Amino acid sequence: MPIPETLGYDKASALPTGLLTEHGALTRARFQAGQSVLITGATSGIGLIGVQMAKALGASLVIATTRSPAREALLQKAGADRVIGVDDQNLTQAVLDATGGEGVDVVLDHVGGQTFADCLPATRVDGHLVNIGRLDRAESTIDLDALSYRHLHVRGVSFGFTRPEALGHVITALTDKVLPAVADSRIRPVIDSVHSFGQAHEAADRMRGHQAHGKIILTVP
Repeated sequence: MPIPETLGYDKASALPTGLLTEHGALTRARFQAGQSVLITGATSGIGLIGVQMAKALGASLVIATTRSPAREALLQKAGADRVIGVDDQNLTQAVLDATGGEGVDVVLDHVGGQTFADCLPATRVDGHLVNIGRLDRAESTIDLDALSYRHLHVRGVSFGFTRPEALGHVITALTDKVLPAVADSRIRPVIDSVHSFGQAHEAADRMRGHQAHGKIILTVP
């Protein structure tokens, strides 16, 4: 992917995984401008890219979830129209309330576990749910009635292990549809901190300690 002239190397290095993952997932969900999107685990580095991307590509409503009330402003700045604090709100009911009882058109789930199960009844009839990550756990017990009666389309993606030709299609689509939004700053990585390569251990400790608000960058001399 070509780096837009408006972007430095530090910020560019924080984008490829997020861009590929989120746009690939939206493509699998057959997302179209004007649809509503729910993004779980939205304060992760990739989730924040998803919020910006959905908005830049014309989502009518972007709902984001977080477990930290302190990060609500971060999600609003990224473009979320509604923020759901999952520790003190029922995810399914909050989404239904925000969509007039219909549910969202598309779900990008980065959490898995019970959150994935809660997203099914929060998705509209004939809607699409794509699991991207397992920030909680890989196992989930779902209500098959919610899946079947709502005629849902459920997909799983892992672009780190995808077929080369599939990855090529995703990159090609990114260049045409997404990079213009990167060039004009509608999509930007949220940078938590920048470290020299000699500080790699400290950077890894910050990531493992869940202290980061966005991407951690290592610079190479």
